[in-house]
Amino acid sequence: MLQEIYIRNYAIIEKAQIQFDPHLNVIIGETGAGKSILMGAVSLVLGNRADSQVLMDKEEKCIVEAHFQVKDYQLQHFFEEQDLDYSDISIIRREINPKGKSRAFVNDIPVTLDVLKSLTSQLIDIHAQHESSQLLEEDFFIRLIDKIVGNTFLPQYEAEYLKYITAKKVLSNFQQEAISFQKEYDFVKYQYDELDQILLSEEYWNEVEDELKILSNAESIIRQLQLSNDLLSENEINIEDLLIEVQKQLSSITHCNSLIESAYNDVEEIFLKLRSISRDFKQIQNSVSSDENRLNELLDYQSSVNRLMLKHHFKEVKDLIGLKNELKSKLEKFSFSDERIRELQEEIDIYLEQLSKLGAQITDIRKKQAIVFSASVSDVLKDLGMPFAKVDFQFEQLEEPDKLGWDKLTFLFAPNKGSQFQTLYQVGSGGEKSRLMLAIKSLIAKETSLPTMVFDEIDTGTSGEVAIKTGELLKQISQNHQVITITHLPQVAAAGKKHFLVYKEHLEDKSITNIKSLDTDNAILEIAKMLSGAVPTQAAIENAKNLMRK
Repeated sequence: MLQEIYIRNYAIIEKAQIQFDPHLNVIIGETGAGKSILMGAVSLVLGNRADSQVLMDKEEKCIVEAHFQVKDYQLQHFFEEQDLDYSDISIIRREINPKGKSRAFVNDIPVTLDVLKSLTSQLIDIHAQHESSQLLEEDFFIRLIDKIVGNTFLPQYEAEYLKYITAKKVLSNFQQEAISFQKEYDFVKYQYDELDQILLSEEYWNEVEDELKILSNAESIIRQLQLSNDLLSENEINIEDLLIEVQKQLSSITHCNSLIESAYNDVEEIFLKLRSISRDFKQIQNSVSSDENRLNELLDYQSSVNRLMLKHHFKEVKDLIGLKNELKSKLEKFSFSDERIRELQEEIDIYLEQLSKLGAQITDIRKKQAIVFSASVSDVLKDLGMPFAKVDFQFEQLEEPDKLGWDKLTFLFAPNKGSQFQTLYQVGSGGEKSRLMLAIKSLIAKETSLPTMVFDEIDTGTSGEVAIKTGELLKQISQNHQVITITHLPQVAAAGKKHFLVYKEHLEDKSITNIKSLDTDNAILEIAKMLSGAVPTQAAIENAKNLMRK
């Protein structure tokens, strides 16, 4: 609910402050007084764009500030998502500086225009006489009927639809990948086959390197080992015999001193180690052979692996193995592409069958509610001076489901007796569309919680009894929802709970627009002026009183 709006330095409004009633607020004033300018200022709070041209004083900034009671709209989650401070009374402010730069705030926190629009769209709904765009939106009536009837199958349908579109996206991506991969298949297959022709193993690579070191130096290894063995066992002083003699000399005195005993043990250990070394020399000699064929085989292998690493810009065999596994995975993935596509399509078909069943139930409920709603709209239109107006809904099944079901819903309107049903694009004057919107919103207001509803001269083209009915309908809506209406009709003005007069004041150097709240007596006087002229007759005053008593 809009509690208050403050305007400063906008167009020809120097300063204005309006405190609204929770029910029906009526704004009146002569043509040209500035009522449309007032609506322009309100539109700034809603996120409409503006520039420095709207500034009355080009040296001062423009400010429009609105106070909204938001506790009934379950908006806490929105405030949390946007990292805004929540308050039951939230203040929305728009500023435009002399350079045309605009800033928006919610509870003194800067926000973008998109955030501002997203918030205010849930707080205020403006309908002007020539603006019936909502009626022309493709999904408007589907959402409207669902909202009124509370279609119980929709949550399950929406969950299944999400699975359906997700599966379709997966299939589409897979098919695109398959098409793309098909173009590079031969190259991937060539790369893989080239790597698969050679044994790639880190363990084997290390073994080859070790074996190559031996084979490349076989003759030198054998010669040096032989010389080493000769030094140990076949020189003039045999080291083993020498150690045995040392042990003999020490054996008889080991009991005399622990250090002698330790030395004896060390000599024995050296003796055993020398024997072990000698055996190792002989074993290595026997195992090492100068195998030219084996050497060439290993060199060829090493050269092939190095060539592949150079080709793919790798330094480690493990990277080459990783590439081979990656290529193999690609080939395996798409070797079963037809089967995977078939599986995904079967999954989509299952979701589609479920959506079809749920969609049929949703459509059935909508069709039944559409009949009831059409009759209700027609009844309200009778009271608004359109006794022969009829509305109907044409249902068509979509080829593919969308997030709202399988229905394409076309709203049909026959405003006059004998006229054929046509779409709103084809028939209906601005006044007829305005009354149609008023009728529809009056029915919505009975079923749902609506934001503040602003009607800007929606009653244009009506008069007499129809104008009285229009006022009564606005008053009826305002019992549960705040309504603000701008009108030129005394019958509509008389229905208001609170009245505001917009008037133009001509100063010495400029003209400015002011707005003031009217008490009951002044409201009667202004309505009487609307009935008979600037100087109302007593009869007009009495007529105004009678209108306000209704």
